[in-house]
Amino acid sequence: RDLPPNVTRPLYLVDACQSIGQLEINVQEIGCDILAGTSRKWLRGPRGVGFMYVRQEAMSRLLEPHMLDLHGATWTTEMDYDVDATARRYEFWESSVANRLGFGAAVDLALEIGVPNIQERVRMLSDMMREGVEKEAGYKCMDMKGGGITPRSGICSFDPSPMSADFVVSEMQKRGISISASGRTSTLIDANARGLQKLIRVSPHYFNTEEEVKETIDALKSIREQHFSS
Repeated sequence: RDLPPNVTRPLYLVDACQSIGQLEINVQEIGCDILAGTSRKWLRGPRGVGFMYVRQEAMSRLLEPHMLDLHGATWTTEMDYDVDATARRYEFWESSVANRLGFGAAVDLALEIGVPNIQERVRMLSDMMREGVEKEAGYKCMDMKGGGITPRSGICSFDPSPMSADFVVSEMQKRGISISASGRTSTLIDANARGLQKLIRVSPHYFNTEEEVKETIDALKSIREQHFSS
């Protein structure tokens, strides 16, 4: 969208933590100035490490970090310093080498498998999960669709009412199946707009099998049936 000549275009930042590792991402197509991602989610790398892309044209507009060391800046006089001109200004001298190596190994594995292959597999399993949990287990899928929000990601969110999300997560753990509960504060704007309460989240990855998806659907159905029969 074109802005008036006297209006400075705001920087466009994308939080891609839930996309990197399950979806193909192209910063040129997105047109973002900054994109941040993490190792620990869909890439399945170690916690505590991630990355940030910064478009070269946006570097001159980036704010100085509130914390700097000799990795991101050069001490020039007793009272002054020069901040690195690149995105290196956001890095620190001290970092976990093990985490960075683990992150690199996770990226290498994803590239070896092929992100398009991962995306296709995750999409197939998550579509299977949504259809089964809604139609067979009786939970309402709360993932938005339509209006340009397509295709949906591998994060499948369901309303467990009248049961609580924490109860369902606990019952699934007893059955050896790992799912999570997503609270309102995780997506507060959307939760307020749609009147959402705490939901259950099921996120199949490429290494999961169709049999495991079916087992998850059957377990959720069993928990709901037991709840209504008690």
